[in-house]
Amino acid sequence: MDQPRKQTSPQNKERARQAAATPGVRAVKLETEKKPVAHKETEPQIRQAKTKATTIWSKTETSMGTQEKAKTLPAFSKEFKKALMVLVIATLIALLAFLPAFRLQNIESNNLYFTHLEDLLVDSGLRKGEHFLLAYEGSFNGLLTGRYRKAEQRLEAANAQIRQVEISYHFPSILRFEVEERIPVAFLDVDDLYVTLDRFGVACASYKEIPQGLPAIRGQSVIKMRLGEPIVTNADDDLKACIAVMSAIVEADFESQSEMTLLTQVKEIRSSGYQRIVLKLAPKADAGVLTVSVTSESNLKQDFLWLKRVLDSGVLEGKLPGSLDIFGSQLVFRPDSPTKNQDEIELPPYEVVTQAEGAAEEESWDSTDEDEEAWE
Repeated sequence: MDQPRKQTSPQNKERARQAAATPGVRAVKLETEKKPVAHKETEPQIRQAKTKATTIWSKTETSMGTQEKAKTLPAFSKEFKKALMVLVIATLIALLAFLPAFRLQNIESNNLYFTHLEDLLVDSGLRKGEHFLLAYEGSFNGLLTGRYRKAEQRLEAANAQIRQVEISYHFPSILRFEVEERIPVAFLDVDDLYVTLDRFGVACASYKEIPQGLPAIRGQSVIKMRLGEPIVTNADDDLKACIAVMSAIVEADFESQSEMTLLTQVKEIRSSGYQRIVLKLAPKADAGVLTVSVTSESNLKQDFLWLKRVLDSGVLEGKLPGSLDIFGSQLVFRPDSPTKNQDEIELPPYEVVTQAEGAAEEESWDSTDEDEEAWE
């Protein structure tokens, strides 16, 4: 069966016609069309091109494979990350909720002189073993500052001996109280109780027995008394003068190098009018009473620093009971039973202590808080 003949294009017809005219050239051309001749100079270039094409194709296949893998990985990776995150959060919550390190187990405080640590815990309303987060009682401000504000307010309201307090949690399991106590300087008789006062005239605490180591303020009639507030008497100016004297005695005890504490020697204090304060001291149990008169207008702290030097020097031994007037540089001692050797008593010179000495201790008495404003 005859196969159909292929149609010849006009270009091929023209080449065939020219080849018929020149038979030798026709054979060469036909052979050239069938198999192009490769020159030796072009062979390295052809091999280099083939190598480059192979490399490009391999990179293309690798890139296509990576893209195909990237299309399938994200779905699995996101789910895995979510599950891992949930597991980590749940673990942290469990540790935070159940580890003993996050519960109030160990109770600490700074040095306390007039209160007990157990009383602080009870008056604050906090419980030992309570979780530290629950102790904030929903106080966002307390959570930000790390302080138990509501517990601080309860403690200051319940315990008048506390002037200021900061309560905070410290890892692990430590509940710490930073307490500033009111320092009592004297006491008053109020009905059947003895009420101690700090240097602002604030009632600190009440006792059924006479507080030891504190002088009694005499000549005052109490009108109003409430613990934690300044006391009101019938002679507030005289009361303020007496407390100012006692505060100066405390400062002198802080600054002096003497082992003798003047505050414990004072048994009684009263105002005799005209800004004159009279104190009764008992330096020794069997030595008699020393009555000291000062004026509230003088430098009281310097007066009592000098008085401590007098008592430490021993010049008054065997001369008591007697009275000592301290009015600045006018220093006069008069024994109750005059003797011939009365004029031979030489008192130590009155020396003014510079402000640089004991400046750190004096800072502890500086204050600008509500107590001072109420006292003024």
